[in-house]
This record gives sequence, structure tokens and C-alpha cells, in this order.
Amino acid sequence: RADFAIRAAGPLADPAIDGEITFRDGELAMRDPRLAITDLVGVIALAKDRVRFVDFRAAANGGTLQLGGEVMLDAFMPSGGSIEIQGRGLAVEMPVNLRSEIDLDLTLNVDLENPELVGKVTVLRGSYTAPVSLAGQLVAGVTVPVEPLEPSILDRLRLGIDVVSQGGILVDNNYGKLELDTDLKVVGTYLLPVLAGRMTITEGGSVFLAGQTWALERGTVDFTSATQIEPNVDLSLTTRVQQYDIRLSVSGTPETLEANLSSPDGISQADAVSLLLTGKVADRQTVAQSEIARGQLLLLLSGELLGFAGRAVGLDSAQVGRGLGSAGSSFDLMATDSDPSTRLTVSKQLRRDVELVFSRSLRDSNDITWIAIYRPFKAIELRGTTLDDNGRSYEFRNELNF
Repeated sequence: RADFAIRAAGPLADPAIDGEITFRDGELAMRDPRLAITDLVGVIALAKDRVRFVDFRAAANGGTLQLGGEVMLDAFMPSGGSIEIQGRGLAVEMPVNLRSEIDLDLTLNVDLENPELVGKVTVLRGSYTAPVSLAGQLVAGVTVPVEPLEPSILDRLRLGIDVVSQGGILVDNNYGKLELDTDLKVVGTYLLPVLAGRMTITEGGSVFLAGQTWALERGTVDFTSATQIEPNVDLSLTTRVQQYDIRLSVSGTPETLEANLSSPDGISQADAVSLLLTGKVADRQTVAQSEIARGQLLLLLSGELLGFAGRAVGLDSAQVGRGLGSAGSSFDLMATDSDPSTRLTVSKQLRRDVELVFSRSLRDSNDITWIAIYRPFKAIELRGTTLDDNGRSYEFRNELNF
């Protein structure tokens, strides 16, 4: 609801306008960014050379929002002034799937030539639990920037916003369980934002990679480029295979990224790669350089990336890992006599109720397992399996839910 009390006087070419517009119980909804404002109250005070926003308050995304300030006018066009925006306890999802509760203290400096949005955003708490598809993001990320057809004020709106975390941001998905602290600044323009500062990954988190769970020793992501969002990563991860500790160090930008394996137990990088892939130390008399390079490639190629390629050629899943990793709930080779070393496993849904699984050990090409699965009903499953040792097994499974 809005009540108007406006007066106009003087010549049409240069009228004098003053008065007020009073808002009560207003509502506003935006899709991107997602914003729902209710119980909006406030007054817009009009004068010939300025507009004042007086005591605007509202409930917004589970928190509160306040706005005030004034905009100077020149021939009814904004020529100066500023608007203060204060938010407390706002629930936001920005970027997509990052759910946070934030406080914000922003100032919009109004200038047709050089508008500016500055201030501070404090992340009280946040979480990111959506699974990540690296392959999908790589494909989706190959885009051509499109210039706007008609320049607008957003093209010139410059940013200077500090983003700091107070309670940490929890990441818990298919690639790890981590907590992030941020000390960033958003600069650039509204259409071409740039990040500066550092994001720190709290020690003690876990990363899931190459069929292993890695403990985080050190993790930082720095943003130093003045023209683009370019993360510079510095990570140190450790895992244990058999009786050996293995450290994975990752550093650089996306274009210069380097990964190195080492071990405090004195084994070589080739041995570390072999342990990750096969579960045992490489035979130095038989492992050629080309095989080591191939092993390193498999190590860096996550099962999710391989699955993306597999689906492109008609497979339902494809992965490299110890056992079956995330697919273990559907068919678990670790529960059979199959070799538990790193395996290549692919599956294909032949019909809605029939699935065929093929798995081969990367250590011994003769270790092959086939599984045929028939699901006549939702909770019933029939399996026939040919194992690595040429044995056979037949199973009937019935899932009971209480």
C-alpha cells in the first residue's frame, strides 16, 4: 500500500515538485538474486533537487533490512548522493547452492558517470552440500562473453565490497568435507566482478580423491589478478596406503597447476602412484616410464570425470577407484572375492530392470568380474556374478525398511 501527497507548481519546463510517498505493508520479490521482502514501510520525500529515503524497514529472507539516504537531482536525473543499506541475518543463496546467513553494510554512491557500491558483507555461517561435477562445470564454463546491446548504469557500477566470514563456511559434498574462512574483496564492475584476497581451508578437513580419503594439512586459495577471477591454489593433503604415508601437494593457477606426490617413508613418486592405483609398491624392474605417466594420469583423472566421458559414449557409469567407491551401494565388489586394488568399473542399464556391470583390476588385467542384476520389483534384486578367480555366485536380495 502506498499513500501519495504530491504537489507541483511552476512552469512545465521546470516544475517544482515536492511531497511524500508513504509505503505500508509493502512486498517485493526478486528471482535473481532470490529476495523476498515483506512488511515494507518507509517514506520517499520529494523535492525539486533531491529525493530522500526516510526510515525504510522490511523483513527480508528471514532477517531485517533497512535503507536510508538521499539522491540529488539535476533536471530530474540523479547527479549525486548516497543510499545506506543495512541487513541483518539475511538468508541468501549466492552463488547457486551456497546457502549462507549474512549481515551487510553497503553504501550506494550515486553518480551517473561513476556509480559505486562499497561496504562489507559478513558471512555468519554458510554451507555447500551440493555434489560437484567438475566435467560439467568445465564444459559449461566454455562460454563466449556477450556484450550488452544497450549500455546501462550497471556497466559503470564499480564494486568495493569486503567479504569476511565470522562462523566459517562448511563444504560437505562428493569431493570432501571442509571448512572455509574468507577474507575477500569484490572489486571490478557489476558485470565483470573480480575477487581479491584469500580463502583459507581450515586444517583437519577431508578430501575424497583417487579412491582415497585425504587429510588436509594446509590449504589456501589466493586471488591476486586485477582483471579476472583467477584462483591461486596451495594445498597439502596426506593419506595412508598399506604402511606408507603419501603427501599430495597442489599449487598454482588453473593454467599453471602442478601436483606432486611424496612420502616421508622414502618411497619414490612412482611407488606412491603405484600404491594409489594398485595397493602395492611398483616393481622397479618392470615399470616403464610410460606406465608411470599413465598411472599419474589415472590418478589425476577423477572417477567423476571418467563417468562424464563414459556417459557420453552410452555408459551409465564409469569410474577408476579402489573397489567401487560411491557405486558400492548398488553393487559392491569389495564384498566378493574380487581383488580390492584399484579397478576400472563400468555399468550399463540394458532395460529399466536389468543392469550389467564389468570390472577389471588395473594391477592384473586377468582379474575380471561380471555382475548381472535383475530388479523385478523395487525392493527385490537378483544377481549373478562371475568373480576374478572364475568362481560364480548367485544372490537374492530383499531390502526391508523399518
